[in-house]
Amino acid sequence: MLLTQTAAGSEVEATVQDTVDTITGFNKFIQEKGPDLIAFGIRILMALLIFIICHKVINWIRKITRASMERANSDTGARQFVDSLLKYGLHILLFLAIINSLGVESASIAATVASAGVAVGLALQGSLSNLAGGMLILFFEAFCCRRLYYRRQPWQ
Repeated sequence: MLLTQTAAGSEVEATVQDTVDTITGFNKFIQEKGPDLIAFGIRILMALLIFIICHKVINWIRKITRASMERANSDTGARQFVDSLLKYGLHILLFLAIINSLGVESASIAATVASAGVAVGLALQGSLSNLAGGMLILFFEAFCCRRLYYRRQPWQ
């Protein structure tokens, strides 16, 4: 009977010791990494604040641009194109600002964007010239949105 009590007592002691070691290790981790975790939490809060403020500014800029283009009686297709261009361009800049506020070096971001731009530009040479031609047609108002154009068939 004494032997079983000793074996059970050693198991309890081992479990208690493991629990104490775990708590001690957690306390040591918090003491060592606590300031770094607080600094990272502040960076996250700043990134969230930047996102909220800049998102409202982006919506305000888009609203002003849409209103001014409507007052100028510009084509619907041009208005939609400029609005989409502003929306995606400014959101990309917002993403880069948030990444930069989290501590990622802006030089590495610039190098990545530049290499991706060159790769996409070389891959889509013909398509980019077609895109530029389409933008010229859109802004010089050769065609309007929601207007139908019929081409006379040569056999008629």
